[in-house]
Amino acid sequence: MKYTLQKMLAIIAIAMSANAFAYTNYVTVKGGGTFVPDLSDTQTQATTAGLKQKVEIHHDWQFNFGLAAGMKEGAIRGELEFSWTRLQAKKYIATNLTPKEVSNKKSGYIMRGMINGYYDFHLNMMATPYLGAGVGYAFAKHRYTKHPSATTGDFSLDTNMFAYQLMAGANFQAASNANILLEYRFFGTPSTEFLDKTSAATKSNYKQMIMMHAVNIGATFVIA
Repeated sequence: MKYTLQKMLAIIAIAMSANAFAYTNYVTVKGGGTFVPDLSDTQTQATTAGLKQKVEIHHDWQFNFGLAAGMKEGAIRGELEFSWTRLQAKKYIATNLTPKEVSNKKSGYIMRGMINGYYDFHLNMMATPYLGAGVGYAFAKHRYTKHPSATTGDFSLDTNMFAYQLMAGANFQAASNANILLEYRFFGTPSTEFLDKTSAATKSNYKQMIMMHAVNIGATFVIA
């Protein structure tokens, strides 16, 4: 009896140990629309002490896409993700003594490499809700060209920065090895410096956080 009990306990221990390392590999492709809130900052212009200049940058709705590869064990997922978001200014206003406004359709972008973690809520529902968070590294590039009559405001964004994001969504099973996902994502960076590319006499750099709100649809495929 004692030997049988020890044998059963040993089998259970081996099974638990094997299950602890049982994981599933997957890849995800996703894309969608991105809203970039207006950027606004006030700086003291270099040419005149105490003269304030307000800079506002307004963006169109953008689009984004991303690829990720990860592992899942139980309710926990971890992945590496690469994503790209288009930036396009609708207009900006550089206010000195009088407002200066210009339409600007030059495109820029933000590329990101992120490490993400997710928790899946298995609720015996048609969909599996999840929450996630990620940190990583981003590179942003854009150029905002000034109005011909403005003395300042020819700003350039060309920088690397720390980035973070929060995700919430749901997976819908489409096949035994494939899911369709719907997701909301918030992306942010710390204060990022926009460089004024006009002459040194009128240089007026400013710093601003970059924030983006994305709504994505995608597909996840299990790799055997």
